[in-house]
Amino acid sequence: MIVAVTNEVGLGIVPDNALARSYRDLLGRVNAIWAEAADQVYLLVAGRALALAKTDSLSERPSASPQAAGASAVSDDPGAQSVRSLAKLAEAN
Repeated sequence: MIVAVTNEVGLGIVPDNALARSYRDLLGRVNAIWAEAADQVYLLVAGRALALAKTDSLSERPSASPQAAGASAVSDDPGAQSVRSLAKLAEAN
């Protein structure tokens, strides 16, 4: 079994400098690729592990906005609902 631990970079603000934006974008892509290949994916928040639902392959998603593609691919399991709630909270702030 392989366990990868990485930063979650998509729920915060957009960095104001180019290097930080490039880091965020690249790590976001790496995380998505790893998640697509993994058997199980968890988001740890406040010491709680939230199981994330499998989504469509990155290559199979429509070429709409990333938010629309992600929203349509997430199931209604409790972990996915929590992630959507966190995303909405991040957008509001």
